[in-house]
Amino acid sequence: MARHLEGRCTTLIFDDFHSASFDINNGLDQGDPHSLICYLIYNADLLAIPNTRNGEMGLLFVDDAAIVAVGEDFTETHQKLRTVMTKPDGIFDWARLHNCEFGIDKFQLLDASRRTAQHPFMPRRRIPLPRKTLVINGHRIEPKTSVKFLGIHVDQTLRWKEQCASALAKGQDWLIQFGRLAKTSRGVATQHVRRLYVAIALPRMLYAADIFLTPHRRSQNPNARKSGRAVINKLGAIQRKATVMITGAMRTTATDVLDVHTDLLPFHLLVDKHRQRAALRLATLPESHPLHKPVKNAAARNVKKHPTPLHELMHTYKIKPQLTETIRSVRQDTKWAPNLATRTAGTAEQAEKEDGDDQADIQVYSDGSGIEGKIGAAAVLYRDGVLQGELRFHLGSDKHHTVYEGEGIGMVLGLELIRSERHVNRLTSMGVDNQAAISATGLI
Repeated sequence: MARHLEGRCTTLIFDDFHSASFDINNGLDQGDPHSLICYLIYNADLLAIPNTRNGEMGLLFVDDAAIVAVGEDFTETHQKLRTVMTKPDGIFDWARLHNCEFGIDKFQLLDASRRTAQHPFMPRRRIPLPRKTLVINGHRIEPKTSVKFLGIHVDQTLRWKEQCASALAKGQDWLIQFGRLAKTSRGVATQHVRRLYVAIALPRMLYAADIFLTPHRRSQNPNARKSGRAVINKLGAIQRKATVMITGAMRTTATDVLDVHTDLLPFHLLVDKHRQRAALRLATLPESHPLHKPVKNAAARNVKKHPTPLHELMHTYKIKPQLTETIRSVRQDTKWAPNLATRTAGTAEQAEKEDGDDQADIQVYSDGSGIEGKIGAAAVLYRDGVLQGELRFHLGSDKHHTVYEGEGIGMVLGLELIRSERHVNRLTSMGVDNQAAISATGLI
């Protein structure tokens, strides 16, 4: 949105809408995940009404919706908003067909632009452009300097001052609450206060930090980063008070010492860590996600003038989505079944007999052992009874490694031999002489 501020941008943000035919309070609890799914299905058609080619865009999450219109001036953007709302098959027609009611009196209007106009009486002074009232179906909607959408305060110049002030207020409020528990003589234990700060206060302060907090780096355009550093320093002061509260130290104790004793990163590094995690999550979004294409485009080309938060995240941390590996959170689904069989012999004689009866074309044997205070692993591969390859690996001293660890590394070496073997299209077997290592694979 910041890139459009040179050409005016008007945002109309709805309040929560309610429906007589779809009431989550009847049969569904607001905390029930089914209510979220029902809302997503119920209002999905609302996003198809704005015409993106005409500079219109819809934003929607559950029962919070917003319409963004971009134009050359506020008169044009107001007209676009009026058209989207009142045209046939528009927002109001959608609400009527879906038995939905919008509280127009609660609508919030934000005219966003960084352009200024000349003061009528002071030629050398610049003032913000005048904002006009939007009239829709006889209802007058006054513009505001900032609005709140999905917990984020958006101001008319996208300077994020209100959001920064909100983050500071949340940190101070939670610090007061923690102070009631963290008494020096009869308070809760140190580890519990630290856990409260990490689990509650930090997420509240850093909510949407990847949007409104710039990286704490002096090497990148110091003028543009000045406001970001100021807010980070103020939030860091809150963390200092929390560390004093956690440790019970004197107020004159150095901040870096407090961070070390509470096992917390300096606050500017916490912000960097939070932003980098957000960038990685964005880089691994599936192709079906609406942000997949914008993230890919932002990573491909940097914008020097009016960069978006996506540009800053991708290029600050040098993240390329096409080179980022995505690891599934679950290895197999509930219906997964291994396509191999695992057998464990009860005695050495039985294991020797089964090995002699093995008719596999490819046979792999792995082992891990310790000798002379060293732990190592090895694996060999036979094809049709002929040795084809072998691998060895020295783990290190037995003071830092175990034989069990060597057995696992030996199995990995065996799998690497199989992977490097060409034309593996017939039966393959692997022999391991450690039942614990076999059980650790989860295949039995």
